[in-house]
Amino acid sequence: MNSHTVRFAGLAIFALQLSVSALADWPMPGHDVRRTSHSADPVQPPTRALWHKKIDALIPSRSQIITLEASSGSPAMVLVTAADGIHSLDPDTGAERWLYAMDMPPGDAPSVEGRLAFVAGTDGTIHAVQTADGRRVWRTDRAGAPFYANPLVGDGRVCAGARDGVFYCFDKFDGKLLWFKRTDAPISYSAAYQTYPDEPNGVYFFASQDRCAYALRAETGEEIWRTCDLPGSTFIAYWPVVTGERVLFVSASNYPTDDQQDLGALQREGVLVEEGELEARKDPLGRIRVDHHIAWLEAHPERRSVLVLDRKTGAQAEITPFLWW
Repeated sequence: MNSHTVRFAGLAIFALQLSVSALADWPMPGHDVRRTSHSADPVQPPTRALWHKKIDALIPSRSQIITLEASSGSPAMVLVTAADGIHSLDPDTGAERWLYAMDMPPGDAPSVEGRLAFVAGTDGTIHAVQTADGRRVWRTDRAGAPFYANPLVGDGRVCAGARDGVFYCFDKFDGKLLWFKRTDAPISYSAAYQTYPDEPNGVYFFASQDRCAYALRAETGEEIWRTCDLPGSTFIAYWPVVTGERVLFVSASNYPTDDQQDLGALQREGVLVEEGELEARKDPLGRIRVDHHIAWLEAHPERRSVLVLDRKTGAQAEITPFLWW
């Protein structure tokens, strides 16, 4: 994609020129199936605007921009999720290559593997669309409720949870249902995936609004573990992040925004720190000390919102001082 990256705000898409040439291949929310949000491609600060594109339909705030390098049979493109469907834009000019129109809005951004983009819809179906021309290849049968999660694609499967509380896994090549797993509440939290020596066929990790985190065997949907009664109000948006032997989940914030009594208590306990107080928290090397926060969260586990779970058992492992990402 030469020297381009993309950002969005409101109903307009902006392309910014970078100071050095950089790749911008970002085929799914979170970048990859482990949802690391990390790319090895160097990206420098932008130097000037190249173009902008106004899209009349609403662009959901929770949706990410998807960028694709040119490949055999498909040009480089920017995929934008809007209420009227998926827009494919030319990264050099912003011109629309195609629009995959949908009767009901997409539930989240698409995921791309090979020459296909997979879109989960609020009509309760998942669509496979050719990236070359925006034509539909297949559409799944209707689920029991809308999809508001990004479909995870890999190893011949397309999987996502729906608002009916069911995690569905479909065949990537024809859209046929392979298996499903029922939970006790709606799912709008996208899944992550990883293979391990003891799980060579891979594991799906996701969370439901029943405040449970799940690990399922990718080939069959068999439950490996389920960890429930996790802190935080619920799991609504985003996804787990898989790193090594750990899986990170972030729950909805369980901290007050307007409860002055609760905010005052947090300040007195040294947990809520004003920006001007950070200098006093630094060690001789200039690093902010977090031991107090970790000790406080150990004493108040109900206040944790970034959760580190063991990938084999689902047990809570290390305590992180972070409350959000």
